Amino acid sequence: MAKKKKVSKKADSPACCSTASLGLYAAGFFAVIAVLAIAYAVTMQPAATECPECNQTANNTTNYSCPGLGFTPTQNSDDVKEYVGRVMASYSDLMYSSVPEPVFDNCSGYWVAEVTLIKGMAKQIAVLEIDDETLTLNNAYLEAPVPPVISQNSVVTNGTVKLEGKISCSENNLTRVMLFSDPYCPNCILADEKVANFTDEYGDYVDFEYHVLQTTSYVMKNSFGRDDVDRMSKYYICTQDQGMLKEFQQCAILKYRTKGVEAPLTKEETDSCLPEGLDTELFESCVAAAQYDISMDSKLAETYGIIETPVVLVDCQYRMHPTYLEHGFCFLHPEIAECAE
Repeated sequence: MAKKKKVSKKADSPACCSTASLGLYAAGFFAVIAVLAIAYAVTMQPAATECPECNQTANNTTNYSCPGLGFTPTQNSDDVKEYVGRVMASYSDLMYSSVPEPVFDNCSGYWVAEVTLIKGMAKQIAVLEIDDETLTLNNAYLEAPVPPVISQNSVVTNGTVKLEGKISCSENNLTRVMLFSDPYCPNCILADEKVANFTDEYGDYVDFEYHVLQTTSYVMKNSFGRDDVDRMSKYYICTQDQGMLKEFQQCAILKYRTKGVEAPLTKEETDSCLPEGLDTELFESCVAAAQYDISMDSKLAETYGIIETPVVLVDCQYRMHPTYLEHGFCFLHPEIAECAE
């Protein structure tokens, strides 16, 4: 308990210091202080400045402040868009979407990019929040976490990723197109047909190569053995060497589909699909050494960061999903007449 202060009473105390007078003066003193405080608050309070982007006043924001007219961007919108493309290349779901135009939020100081992606039959919106000062990913409103390192690769259009540090490998005015696929991968079989349609349409402009990257085949070896599974991959490689891959592939895929079970074709089944006019001696020599080619195709895929199938590599600089091959190719070559149709 606080001790009470002793007040000494003096007979000659002036009237102004009597208890009644002191109460009146105290009341008046605090009234003056209150008036001054209100006046100070009114005069010193910042004016309510409208914040155009957030529809709130500067003195009434709740989640963030918006001083004055808000933040002014330091980054160029084109540079931010390029960075957004790099962020999208780091997410498997986003790399098939188009790169949106980022919008600067002058209330928060962040660039905001809304990416539309398709999942199943539904559209979803992913929101990327980019820090203006450091040009880094501040937040990503996705189901997946923010990647610890943002790739230097960049999405340039739907399903097309520009690979950083890679140079053109096309020659003779033909664009080199490499498909990394697996003869027994169900998605690859569908993709192979799309790529075949593409080469039929744009065959005069491309130099096409099929490369084996065993995914489903790799798993099948545990059940059916290496020789039976690898045979199809070797036949793909060696019929391509003689320019007869398409004929063999069409026959082999039909046999595999009608087989009714996920089991490799037998030697008799694959041999029955070999095209007429094939140099048998050259073909058998190729098959005997084709295991090396399978290994080299795998190393080539690793060089370009390809770890799954099917994937298309265009001009050694652009990675695409076969579904977007025509779109990506025409994005890179708008001068081609067929692309304008």
